[in-house]
Order: sequence, then C-alpha cells, then structure tokens
Amino acid sequence: DAAAADDDDDDDEFCIISVKRSVTEVLRSPSRSGGESSGGGGRGQGTKRRRSLASQPSPQSASASSPAPPRKRANAVQLKAPPYADADVRQRVQAHVDELSEWSVGDLKRLLERNGQRKTGNKSALVLLAAECAALGARPKCNACSGGQYHLEETADGVVYCCRGFFDDTEYVICRATASFVDVQWRRGVWHTVERTPPRRRAAAPPPPPTVAAAATAAGVAAAPA
Repeated sequence: DAAAADDDDDDDEFCIISVKRSVTEVLRSPSRSGGESSGGGGRGQGTKRRRSLASQPSPQSASASSPAPPRKRANAVQLKAPPYADADVRQRVQAHVDELSEWSVGDLKRLLERNGQRKTGNKSALVLLAAECAALGARPKCNACSGGQYHLEETADGVVYCCRGFFDDTEYVICRATASFVDVQWRRGVWHTVERTPPRRRAAAPPPPPTVAAAATAAGVAAAPA
C-alpha cells in the first residue's frame, strides 16, 4: 500500500509539471507575441493619426483666415435682362433699371401711383414696370375692358401684354384680352417723375464730456496740479 501511494504521488507531481510546461509554451508562443506586436503597432498608428489630426487646422481657424464674401447692398435687386426683342429698347429699359433699383419700395409705389400704374408685386416687378414706362411711356389701360392694366408676359412669339381684369367697386370684371408690343406702344401716355425720398442720415454721436483741465481752461482758471 505504501508503494502504491508513492506511485500515485509521483503521477500527480508529473501531471503538475506537465501542466506548467504547457502553460509556459502557450505564453511563449509566436501567435501571442505577434498579437502583442500588432497591438503595439495599432497603438502606434493611433498615435500617428492623432498627431496628424492635431497638425491640421480646425474649420473655425480656416474660416477665420479666409476672406469674407462681400456684402450685398440692402436696396440692391437682382433682375434678369429685359425681355424685349429690340436691342435699343432693351438698352433703354436697362438704363432705367440700374437707376430705379436703388429706389425704395415706397418711392417706387409713389412713382407708379403718380402715373396711374399698378403697385402690386415685389420690388423686382415694380422696378421693371417703372423702368419700362420711364423708357417707353406709361402703359395704357386695356383696350377691351377699359379698366384693367396690362401685364408683361414672355411667350414663344415674344413679348405679349395680357389683361387680368380689374375690380369695379365691389365686383371683379374678368378680362383675358391680349395685345402685342406694337399695339401698346402707340397708345402709351406721358411719364411723370417724382422726387426720391432722401436717405435717412444717422445722428452724429454727442461729443465726449470735457475733462477737468479742459473745463478749467475754457473758464480761464488754471487747473490745480494733481
């Protein structure tokens, strides 16, 4: 029995030594060392990426260094070229467009009201209508209903003036008559001008209060030394 017990102890010791050797071989295997090296390489690449990102300028600094785009004028209006077939007519209308685009909407409406024209639409429509009338004459009333005003429209055949009706007291008179550029041109009226409202000027800032020495000098008294 004692001999059998000694043999069992020897077997247990041999198993423990084998397990230790296996664990040691696993820890020293090339796959683990390669993984560690690859992990170190990953950490190195992450460090390089952080350094490259730090060297690049931020969007805020890039936008601050780039020049700012020029500001548009408050009264400036974007208009397409006048849609007239004759080059001389386009040139004459465009000259008035350049001038009237600096006017305010209120001045444009006063100008159109003075000449019996409609005052509806955005600033681009008001400028184009006033420029055409200033170059060619005031637009006449519709020849069919005698109350509506012509609207300029572009078609495949060129410029056409169309009437859209008008309000007669409380009723709306429907009219869809059209007229060519030549038909409207020979019935145009005289165009009257109005004075443009001068632009408002900012009040000058008040002068700073005088210092004690300046006040004493103005009063003819010598200032006391500090």
